[in-house]
Amino acid sequence: MVDSISNQEVRELELLTDESLRRKKNKAAQLELILRLYIIFGVLIAIGALAYFGFSFLDIELTVGQRTSLIMAGAGFSISVMSAMLIIILGRQSAATLNIDHSLVLGSILVREWVKLENNGRLILNKRGVSFNSHSPRSIVSMLEKNGLISKRLSQDISIALDVRNKLVHHTGPVSQFELEEARRILTESNSVLEEMLNGADDGGEVLAVR
Repeated sequence: MVDSISNQEVRELELLTDESLRRKKNKAAQLELILRLYIIFGVLIAIGALAYFGFSFLDIELTVGQRTSLIMAGAGFSISVMSAMLIIILGRQSAATLNIDHSLVLGSILVREWVKLENNGRLILNKRGVSFNSHSPRSIVSMLEKNGLISKRLSQDISIALDVRNKLVHHTGPVSQFELEEARRILTESNSVLEEMLNGADDGGEVLAVR
């Protein structure tokens, strides 16, 4: 059982940090950046053409030097605008990448905490001699509650965290950073409760109901 759980944990963590998915997202971001730059460049060309079209109606004769200066000024202005827009775009992409990385870290912690909770739940139920489906996470949580080992409120919270974990691992729906943080908090606190119960049992005491 320990080996199968360990393999399951590795498999789920690999799903969270799938390298091919990261590469696809990076390529899409690069393509989007190039297209945005083309849009900006096209708009600047259009503005320059319209400005030249407007000046063509004016009865003004420019020398070669003046024309050269005007072209250089336009080019400098265009480069400046493009550079500023590029900085803004890159800043937004960098912030989005940081959020994705943070979500991946939270997701990884969430999966680890869930595997730990399953292990703790199995150990507690086995110590009490309770019959349960060891392959069903919901059965483990349900039997902990039915045997008075955890409260109904804690059982409901763990079920919410399980739903988030399932969406994350099986890609059945979007998961917000708030959901990840809340589910991670629930599982971390739940594991603390279960580990306290296990430590009490290991010291020779009974496994007591809590919360």
